[in-house]
Amino acid sequence: MYEYKFISREDSIYQQVLDLRYKNFFKKLNLKKDIVLDEDEEKAFHLV
Repeated sequence: MYEYKFISREDSIYQQVLDLRYKNFFKKLNLKKDIVLDEDEEKAFHLV
């Protein structure tokens, strides 16, 4: 069984989530890591 959780930017695993998102979607494209921190990041919902 899976457990899903919404996290905020203050959550202890937030940085790990950012790293995982970058690794899986942007690193292979040789984009800078700050691409995951766009103008929508603050108001986005993060489901892990």
